[in-house]
Amino acid sequence: KNFKSGIRGEKVFPKLAIIDPNLSLSMPENLALETGFDAFTHLLESYLARKSTRLSQIYSEFGLELIFKNLPKIIDKPNDIKIRANISLAALIGGINVANASTCLPHRLQQAMGSVPEIHHPHARGLACLYPSWLKEVFPETKKKFEKLREVLNVSDDGYDFILKFMEKIKVNNRLKDYGVEESYINIFVKNISGNVENDPIKEINETLI
Repeated sequence: KNFKSGIRGEKVFPKLAIIDPNLSLSMPENLALETGFDAFTHLLESYLARKSTRLSQIYSEFGLELIFKNLPKIIDKPNDIKIRANISLAALIGGINVANASTCLPHRLQQAMGSVPEIHHPHARGLACLYPSWLKEVFPETKKKFEKLREVLNVSDDGYDFILKFMEKIKVNNRLKDYGVEESYINIFVKNISGNVENDPIKEINETLI
């Protein structure tokens, strides 16, 4: 049916999760950075989401600090188990937050990309393509949260520039055209968006905005 969506519900929750950072040591660098960025997006989107709570925001702040400080380090120290453990913990926290506060528009859009057979890039790369435009739109609605996050991460950049610099540092600053995505493909996956977009802080989400 050329349709892709998330599968949710209590039946898919594990009774036990074993988080072993040693299992990540064999990952190629690009895969480690991409999945790390995916964890970053889970933490950031659940932080900004309308469904976020003070508790989920505290979790996000802690997890984002772990990812922000540790993920770039695996480029030079791929076998450092302490770095991997910090990233694994952040990814776990991101998963917990997604279960409680969910994600925002980028995830709805990226999932819908699966409805276009010609689009083959990995999930995190798809998110990276969307993030600069989404950050531009969501920032005006979430300035106070970004202000707090810059304080937590101890960055001096204005607005959301620190995220764009982070993406460049971990080599996920790609664009749709880098993967051969044509404008006609965008029209297709926009029409195939599923799930709740009202959790996104952007006030009016429609085809014109997207």
